[in-house]
Amino acid sequence: MSAKIRKLEEKETEDMGFKDALGRLEDINEKLERDKIPLEEAIDLYQEGVSLIEHCEQKLEEAEGKIKKITEENDEEIEMDLDVDDR
Repeated sequence: MSAKIRKLEEKETEDMGFKDALGRLEDINEKLERDKIPLEEAIDLYQEGVSLIEHCEQKLEEAEGKIKKITEENDEEIEMDLDVDDR
């Protein structure tokens, strides 16, 4: 794979969904592993990869928070239903 990977701007990364960011990370990883690229380009890609990892971690934390909230709300509803059934 010798195709040049265009460096993404920070705003583009912020707007990226988890799946797209993960795909971009895979592209960067492949390029760093397979292609002989100049040191400066490798450093730029590495830096972008670090930003994408942070972005993915943030997206995962947000998803985890949403799941936790849904679970807690459902647990409360189940407890309320059990209380009503006991009467």
